[in-house]
Amino acid sequence: MNSEKLTLHLLNRAKPLMAKLTNLGPFALQKLVLEKVLNQVFAEALEDEELAFLEGRFLTIAITDLQLRWRLTCQTGALRVLPPGGHSDAAISGEVREFVLLASRREDPDTLFFQRRLSIEGDTDLGLEVKNLIDSVDLSTLPTLAQRALNHAGQLASAAA
Repeated sequence: MNSEKLTLHLLNRAKPLMAKLTNLGPFALQKLVLEKVLNQVFAEALEDEELAFLEGRFLTIAITDLQLRWRLTCQTGALRVLPPGGHSDAAISGEVREFVLLASRREDPDTLFFQRRLSIEGDTDLGLEVKNLIDSVDLSTLPTLAQRALNHAGQLASAAA
């Protein structure tokens, strides 16, 4: 078995375990970690008020193959993570691989959406603003360890094509 097929095989076998592990964590822990990471990643955009469009609006992020859902909003200059199930103006959903490819810049965001590997429902203008914001983040501002982890995850996700 060549290395790409082996990587794909291992990733597919790992998905059920990843889903169980990520869903074992209580929402409060998920919220704590996600808010810290998101506010760090988007610190410059928050400072420049580029996320003002999300004030009072709610975006659901759904990672379908891991059965994970969160709602995001911006309140008082910070991103907030809310439990799923409440009102949402828009939703972006897809499998974990597609989100990793998006975050690691291994795949063009427009390609992911046009090929329906990631989908936007509801207020598509809101979803597109979020997509454009994600695409504008300067990954070099992330801590070195985060850059390396994202790069490695992107390599794995690319190999799983």
